[in-house]
Amino acid sequence: MNKLKNLIRKIYCLFSKFMLLNVHKVNLQINDYFFPPDYCDLYNLYCLAMKREPNVILEVGSGYSTLVFAEALDRISNKKNDGEERIHYCLEQDEKYLRIIKDYIGQKFSQYVRFIKTDLVIKEVANQKVSICSNFPDVKINLFYEDRTDHKEFPIAGDAIIIENIMPDNFTISVDGMRRTVDFYI
Repeated sequence: MNKLKNLIRKIYCLFSKFMLLNVHKVNLQINDYFFPPDYCDLYNLYCLAMKREPNVILEVGSGYSTLVFAEALDRISNKKNDGEERIHYCLEQDEKYLRIIKDYIGQKFSQYVRFIKTDLVIKEVANQKVSICSNFPDVKINLFYEDRTDHKEFPIAGDAIIIENIMPDNFTISVDGMRRTVDFYI
């Protein structure tokens, strides 16, 4: 059964890479400073953004996903041409990595992406100590993507729980690879 699951995942990753790069023509330049691209995740994020058509995306963590979100916002803006401002907030904990991602995004998408240096702080939520980002922007977010490095001592990210009550009705949360956080949210 595991062999079948692995085969299906490999096929889906090839499909995702083909769709993202060849069909949707997302210009994803490989960057040696980033983790290798996970085309399944990137394609799913791109499709999520294109389907939801958010005005405000907030991503905690950065990398190829930052470019994919910026590309989606650019396409949504061009398609809708409604004059609405679309912004992608990118919160990053590592100062050096923040400079690298700014250079990677470049001028083409700079109108969409706002980079914010953040640190993790510990708060108690629902009788559980969780890590949250400082410098969280005070905005209504339509799409929240939690893709950050876990806090060593407190690996549960509490950002979405803290902000969800003040978000618009079309608020969407996506969590990548943080199983304890997902379990906590459920």
